[in-house]
Amino acid sequence: LMADADYRNFLFAQILYNGVNGTLRFTFIWLIVTLTDWESAEGLVAIALGLPAMVLSLPAGAWSDRVDRKRLYMSWTTATAIAMGAFTALVASGSATPLLTGVAAAIVGTTISVNSPNVQAIVPLLVPKERLMNAVAIQNGAGQAAGFAGLAIGGFAIQLVGDAGGFGLLTVLTTLSIVIIAR
Repeated sequence: LMADADYRNFLFAQILYNGVNGTLRFTFIWLIVTLTDWESAEGLVAIALGLPAMVLSLPAGAWSDRVDRKRLYMSWTTATAIAMGAFTALVASGSATPLLTGVAAAIVGTTISVNSPNVQAIVPLLVPKERLMNAVAIQNGAGQAAGFAGLAIGGFAIQLVGDAGGFGLLTVLTTLSIVIIAR
């Protein structure tokens, strides 16, 4: 499977994407803790980030079956990168508020939720049927590992370059994912 350049590139892009997705929960919650003492804000931001997945995953999956999956990935990952870049600028300027953080979490959560079923559906297009189970297993294992590793990377980035730097790193990784898939 790794000898296939299309699968290998997709897998690497998906690892970056899943790493970003896994790290977002940490970075948004970390930021909200620094912005307010209101304990409920943490839960509300987590809900804003996660609720779109619950509401949009099924319709997004049906939609991804009807459109060009590469174009869908490119569009929604670009939307994620733009939203993350705008929020990074907001954090860097010192203008982030708890409300704006919640709105940003909802927007980013939406873009990722619409794209996630599509990411799962791309693998059968890339590999022969006899290797599909192995490809899906590698994709899922790598995605889980990336989500977990993303937490450490996000925490390190925040420690090193602050909240804006952490979000900036996620924006760069999301953009790199787009570049890899575009190839």
